[in-house]
Amino acid sequence: MKKYLCMMAAAAAVAAVTPSCSNEDIVISTVAPSHGVSYSVSTPNMYEQIDVVDNVETLMERYSSINLEISTFVYDADGNLVDESVSSLRQFDTVTKQYTLPEGDYTFVTIEKLDDPAEANMTKKWEITGTETLNSLQIGYPEYQDHTYWYNAIGTVATKVSVREDAVIDVAPSVVGSLATINYCRYDKSPFIKVGFGVVDAVMGIRLDPSLSADEKYVRDLTQEGYFVNRSILDVDDNDLLTQTIYILDNEIRWEFATQTQENYDNNDIWGLWPSEGGTIKLADGSKHYFSTFYLAPEYPVVTNVSNTLDEFTNWYASMMSQVPSSGLIPNVCIEWASSVAYVQDWMKNGFADFTLAVGEEGAAKLQSSGLYALAYNGDAELKQIQYFFREEATDLVRTTLVYDAAQVNEADVVAELEETYLLFMQDDGVSYFSSYDLGTWITVATSSNGNYVNVLYYDYEYLSGARSGSRASEDELKAKISSETKKCIMQ
Repeated sequence: MKKYLCMMAAAAAVAAVTPSCSNEDIVISTVAPSHGVSYSVSTPNMYEQIDVVDNVETLMERYSSINLEISTFVYDADGNLVDESVSSLRQFDTVTKQYTLPEGDYTFVTIEKLDDPAEANMTKKWEITGTETLNSLQIGYPEYQDHTYWYNAIGTVATKVSVREDAVIDVAPSVVGSLATINYCRYDKSPFIKVGFGVVDAVMGIRLDPSLSADEKYVRDLTQEGYFVNRSILDVDDNDLLTQTIYILDNEIRWEFATQTQENYDNNDIWGLWPSEGGTIKLADGSKHYFSTFYLAPEYPVVTNVSNTLDEFTNWYASMMSQVPSSGLIPNVCIEWASSVAYVQDWMKNGFADFTLAVGEEGAAKLQSSGLYALAYNGDAELKQIQYFFREEATDLVRTTLVYDAAQVNEADVVAELEETYLLFMQDDGVSYFSSYDLGTWITVATSSNGNYVNVLYYDYEYLSGARSGSRASEDELKAKISSETKKCIMQ
């Protein structure tokens, strides 16, 4: 009996500690393994694309408050933020961050820009918002901004990463948007005190989800539809060529130039716009364009131009300069030193169609006993000839000469007209000496020794002084040289 009772007790004890079975499934929880991702960002690339690496380095050297800011956001397969980091650099370098992520698919988005946290030397232009999800991530203006310059450019890169093992990722942000150099030409001759360039329906920001189309990426403020945004404003003062390089985020713009008179400014009136002289243009990321406006004279229409290269702008500018109407005795001849023969010949074709080539041929000047090469164009009864002298057969303009008939034109009248534009610094032994205010050009005026001609000689000062050859002449040597040349009978 005792043995039986003991066996019963043992069975009860076993039953008490043994779980009962049911038809429910048993759920086993698992955690995906994690892996390390080494993510490196190279910083110079975006600035190399727009050729401003040296400018950025100079800016950071000059202002200790300005640095490179690199922001990275990591999103999972559902587009939710799982990690982020921000780094600041005082020079171009590679930034490397380590991330530990569970196996899965991720999107890394990096934004690079210059930043001045204290806004001591650079106004804040950009704000990163919507970081919680990939679909809402964007960078844009914190408020409706007018001006963004070359140093406000931004770069981005989005990279999809499948994490199944440890990985090393190297990226380099590319610039978003483009640079535009705005040129205002000859507005010192106009009645305007301010000039501007702007766009209509400006982009306010850009969304950074790589799955979005180009049209979906750009954010516009529809409440400002049709609104003209001035992206460049400059005071004219006495500048014959004003230039400003701006940054444009937009992928397409409708652009216009604008002006303001003193009266408009005093009355706080709206700027005068020239939509008929504007246009629409698509802008590729990393591209550079030259938007220019040229003021010829009061009775002439304003002329505008878009060039894709600096050479295109330079050729257009030369063409326009050759069309500037003469206001008196002295025509608008080419004194753009170091220019080619072809450039000067185009200048003459555009501005002096009635003059005929007498010395030289198409694309080549003729060697002279002085060792220089010459082009000469025969003119009219007053201005007998225009001459150009080059150091080489096809290039390097160093002197331009006007030969007037002394019976038709008075030397004193020529001197008086030159005084309106140039600095008269000496009159000696029958020769009047002028210089441009930037000292790049010297001019002499004298009647030839035989009394038949009034000669006006424009010199490239760098050539005249010997600076190009490394042996500078003294002022007395310069004076003796050009005095002798100016008095010659130099009609060819």
